[in-house]
Amino acid sequence: MHAPRRKSCQALLPDGETPCSATFRGWGKYCTPHLEECARLSGQYKDAAARVERLRRTGELSEKQVRAISTASLVDRAIGKVRQYLDALNEEDRARRALLGRFPAERDERHEQRLTIIEERKAACSPLIAQLQQHREEIVANTQQRRERCRDTSQGDPERQPLLDRQRRSRPVWIILCVLLLVVVPTAFMVVVLPSIGR
Repeated sequence: MHAPRRKSCQALLPDGETPCSATFRGWGKYCTPHLEECARLSGQYKDAAARVERLRRTGELSEKQVRAISTASLVDRAIGKVRQYLDALNEEDRARRALLGRFPAERDERHEQRLTIIEERKAACSPLIAQLQQHREEIVANTQQRRERCRDTSQGDPERQPLLDRQRRSRPVWIILCVLLLVVVPTAFMVVVLPSIGR
């Protein structure tokens, strides 16, 4: 069996244009240094893709899920999750393009489809963040309105305020009457009536 013939490395240099000048004997497409670099870049985009899928559940929300978030703090947390998801998408996009820029022989339909999906998901993140921010503003406004209604209720009905003021002003009169009934009248009874009975 004949040994493999010498082949040119199919990698490009860091400028993304100049072909590698190395030749090698083997069954692959790259010289040893570029074979190792290709493996490293492949590992980077695969790690990034795995992170994207882990974050996807909290990074993609339906309108119903957005409306179900009930507090401003939870909305802030959701916005943070979407931004993390967007960062992961950008990292996968960068890693895949870095691989394909240096190793164009790796470009295939699978990579092209994934890059298209990444672009679509990235494009959906900004409107989702804007939707969450608007929902947060609505929550804050509704909370403020509830607080104002509670404060108004605790201060009383303005239409009843004059009546309440009259009631407050009439309290001293009732106190005086009670003192007269409980103190002055019994004292007068003892002073005036009891001596006449004793005669």
